[in-house]
Amino acid sequence: MVSAQFVPCTPGTPAISGRASRIPAREWDAHRQTIETLYIKEDETLDNVIAIMSSQYAFVATYV
Repeated sequence: MVSAQFVPCTPGTPAISGRASRIPAREWDAHRQTIETLYIKEDETLDNVIAIMSSQYAFVATYV
């Protein structure tokens, strides 16, 4: 399994030098269970997990 690197982004705000700052570990940890449930238990695609987390939880991260 390939591990994706996640890079946070804020809608409508350009990142400095093309990349936004990292999301703090405590913020990831707050959403970890939801992300795992969506991706592993509910078998959502990564793109769907990203969309759900953005629209329903205001947690915006992308992968590169």
